[in-house]
Amino acid sequence: MLLTSLYRFCLLSSLPAQVTAFYYYTSGAERKCFHKELSKGTLFQATYKAQIYDDQLQNYRDAGAQDFGVLIDIEETFDDNHLVVHQKGSASGDLTFLASDSGEHKICIQPEAGGWLIKAKTKIDVEFQVGSDEKLDSKGKATIDILHAKVNVLNSKIGEIREQN
Repeated sequence: MLLTSLYRFCLLSSLPAQVTAFYYYTSGAERKCFHKELSKGTLFQATYKAQIYDDQLQNYRDAGAQDFGVLIDIEETFDDNHLVVHQKGSASGDLTFLASDSGEHKICIQPEAGGWLIKAKTKIDVEFQVGSDEKLDSKGKATIDILHAKVNVLNSKIGEIREQN
């Protein structure tokens, strides 16, 4: 029984974090939202990039910081749309959010621009990962801490061996 539970735990903990990517087109400062069910303690990491349509190039180009930015809101729909994140960023960037309660969250992205760009055709690329903070630890801090502890144990064993000789 204990072995079966341990096996299940190891299997589930070895699963990769969920990664999703998409893009959408919008005109001007239109706000678009998507919903995501998040458990308490779940880490949500996202990267985004806004591109504007250039008539001369007949294609989308990266929007510069002077051109416009992006407004990101995260609301808890289960808690009467309680706003938990309100972040203004540049045309490209990232966002990290740790869910404090379990339930459905609404993630909204809205391009912001001034002048003629306010009505420009815009393409928004979004990539996000959902998982535990250990799984999404891109710098490997947990792994480094474990290795550091193992090195300390080995050093103490070497010290003990030297004392015995």
